Amino acid sequence: MDAHFGSARAPLPRWRLQARQRAAGWGPVAAWLLGLWGVGELIRWGNRWYLAERVYATVPAETVADWQGKYDLLHKAHSTLVFALVLLLLAGVSAALAAAARRSLPRGGQLDVVVDPQRP
Repeated sequence: MDAHFGSARAPLPRWRLQARQRAAGWGPVAAWLLGLWGVGELIRWGNRWYLAERVYATVPAETVADWQGKYDLLHKAHSTLVFALVLLLLAGVSAALAAAARRSLPRGGQLDVVVDPQRP
């Protein structure tokens, strides 16, 4: 049994078409969740950066431990920014994969299953 999109495309196994349907269905969900998580991390980065640059920068550091604390806070802010950007990049990739999977599905949304009598 071969499932395909008509005469213009090569026959594909049914499991590959079902995988594309699942990717087209769940891809946008994953993109939204990763995007919302990325936006939340951007908000967290903004809060940490504001504290590191505006609040603690005005307080003079008297000991090495004070400098280390300021540096750690700024380091956490920058690592949060990188993590947020990675999440947003993954959201974009997930949305692109879902769009590609959706484009590869037939227009009607249903599989065209052809039974070839010559295949066992």
